[in-house]
Amino acid sequence: MKTVNTVPDSERRVFGIGIDPGKKGGIALCSLDKAWLWPIWGETASWLERVSGALNDISSILNYERSCSPILVRVYMEQPPTFGGARTAAGLARRAGQIEALFWVHELERDLVLIEWNRWPKIVGVRGGKVGAGEHRLQEARERVPGAELLLEQLPPFAGPVDCAEALLIARAAFLGSPV
Repeated sequence: MKTVNTVPDSERRVFGIGIDPGKKGGIALCSLDKAWLWPIWGETASWLERVSGALNDISSILNYERSCSPILVRVYMEQPPTFGGARTAAGLARRAGQIEALFWVHELERDLVLIEWNRWPKIVGVRGGKVGAGEHRLQEARERVPGAELLLEQLPPFAGPVDCAEALLIARAAFLGSPV
């Protein structure tokens, strides 16, 4: 039996999931007052195992939240850019497809939006594109995402801090839910 959702979106607690699918990327979950972060680059498990573990954790958090009150979840994943080498674009597209398949495995929201690399910065009010090595993304995440400072400080040494900061910012953009 299929249940019909009768709670209007305006009465739901909102969560945003943000994904930077790059090799040193991350997956983040963001609510009004809290954020969670999972780096998907590491030395112990495979990339796919780390992504699956992160999505399993997110699924558990959302299932708990759903049992307490109605929720609304928006998912944004940075779309691989069209510029750059074909090999890089193909690798990013493959990762994005694997992440999307894992959303089904972990029974997460199916409305995953591929958001352009230059669109999500406008939603959260930061400049588009990385300047230099992208260190400005660390400060931007600290200023715009609740708890980001502590999350970024606790990253393991092998994680990609700039890409993880971008995952937090993408999650914030999903939380804000501006049209894409």
